[in-house]
Amino acid sequence: MLRIKFILSVYKSWTSVIRCCKIASARKTKEGDGTPWQFVGLLPLFGPPRHDSVETICRALNLGANVKMITGDQLAIVKETGRRLGMGTNMYPYASFLGQDKDASIAALPME
Repeated sequence: MLRIKFILSVYKSWTSVIRCCKIASARKTKEGDGTPWQFVGLLPLFGPPRHDSVETICRALNLGANVKMITGDQLAIVKETGRRLGMGTNMYPYASFLGQDKDASIAALPME
């Protein structure tokens, strides 16, 4: 029951976490390579966008720019960052553009 409560608490706080590292441990012995790696826990990292990002995006939109975010981050991270920047969470993985005219595809993406 404690494990379930822990998992639920992690899940509820996940929306405020931008990145998360997995922590594992292994013991090295004199006789050999040591024990197999064992999962220890998760280390949430919070790396919000710059303090002026929202203002900069709003200014660009007001000037008629079509603002897009292109990144190599995982989709969950991109969606959370987009939410924080007021850009919505309707994001697309890069793989969805493979084999297409990427410039035209990106220009055609809906704005939220």
